[in-house]
Amino acid sequence: MTDPRNKTVAVLLAKTGCRVSEALEVKMDDLLLDEGFVRLRKRKGGKQTVVPVDEETIQAIERFTFTRQSHPDSEYLFLSIRGNRVSKTQVQRAVKKAAVEAGTMERGEDRFNKKFTPHTSRTVFTTLMRNQGMKQHILLYIRGDAESETMDIYTRVDRSEAREEYLECIKPIGL
Repeated sequence: MTDPRNKTVAVLLAKTGCRVSEALEVKMDDLLLDEGFVRLRKRKGGKQTVVPVDEETIQAIERFTFTRQSHPDSEYLFLSIRGNRVSKTQVQRAVKKAAVEAGTMERGEDRFNKKFTPHTSRTVFTTLMRNQGMKQHILLYIRGDAESETMDIYTRVDRSEAREEYLECIKPIGL
């Protein structure tokens, strides 16, 4: 992926397991990078979550924001050339194109088990974090799953604990 915006969206998807719609809702004041977090405001189920991010993700976001076209009337991080919010379709096309160029997927592939979509990043993130031994309640917190609400009543996840666990489990992409 050569476009800095699309690359940064892809990094955010891969490193947090968030949904495309959640990534595209990130506003400039949601970037809590000095603390090592990004706020995801519009999660499925209506709750917001502050998710940990690693140094590689922070650097990708900082590089992008440095080159990002400024549109004073927009508070969103990811904007189109015209200054509008980026659509899910734009990101889906960019991810598919990158997957084809990388040889991960064949052009025109439509079989579920063979295609690569932005949501594939969520699945891969979850699998990798589980394989790295991340505690389930922290993984549920980071992913923002709606069905975790029952567990949330009895379990409070401390941001610092979530970040520590996240940093132990996340692996570099090698940007």
